[in-house]
Amino acid sequence: ENTMKKYLLLLCLSVAWLFTGCTSVELASSADCEKAKEFNIEDSSKSQLYVYRPNHFVGQALKKAIWIDGLYVGQLMKHTFLVEQIEPGEHVISTESEFGNNQILINTEANKNYFVRQNIKLGVFVGGASIHEVSEEKGMEDVKKCDLIEPQRKESVNINPEKNKKA
Repeated sequence: ENTMKKYLLLLCLSVAWLFTGCTSVELASSADCEKAKEFNIEDSSKSQLYVYRPNHFVGQALKKAIWIDGLYVGQLMKHTFLVEQIEPGEHVISTESEFGNNQILINTEANKNYFVRQNIKLGVFVGGASIHEVSEEKGMEDVKKCDLIEPQRKESVNINPEKNKKA
């Protein structure tokens, strides 16, 4: 009976692997990546927001979407980041999760960098995601180990499940 349980567990894990598969996102050029890692703010009237996902074992193959104030800005996978110039003030940063979206509210000032970290956690069917703001020091350290993704901003396509519920 113990052997049967082991085979069942192995079968379940194999099926789960097939459904998650290997995914990827399009990476920016190495020149753009290095420039972003200098953390210079081109427009001093704006805030600069970095959203990143460190390299963790859990959920490595999963891509999870990011929204800033309801606007889809891209999907992150392990070891990647995105950077956006935003207006100073309050912003809602959201990520998709297993049973809806997780979000945080950040308040930004002009000519400053802000860092939000996306974490993947084990879920019932697929991995969930959480996000939280981190210090500038920790954010810079982590982002330096990640790769910049190509901009994926889609203003005309809303894939935010929360907004779709209102329609």
